[in-house]
Amino acid sequence: MPLHHPDRPAVPDDAWRPVPADLARLARPALADARTAALVLLDRDRAVLATVGPFPGHTAADAWRPIPDLDPTTDRLVVALHAVPIEPGTA
Repeated sequence: MPLHHPDRPAVPDDAWRPVPADLARLARPALADARTAALVLLDRDRAVLATVGPFPGHTAADAWRPIPDLDPTTDRLVVALHAVPIEPGTA
């Protein structure tokens, strides 16, 4: 999932990705102790999401606001980001 850079407050239309409706209904935020985080903007009604980040932690991700602001029904889920180990020979 591509991350929208947090230095750009406007989330463009092409940043929104379809998500299965079942997942859109069930998605929940991560724990607040993440060292690196992303903000998932989830429109459950349209079953689309956009991710913004990375942020240096939960508080920074939670404080980010898009301009213009989103529909009040759009959920904001802060999730932890974890480094993915690269297998030798695959990079």
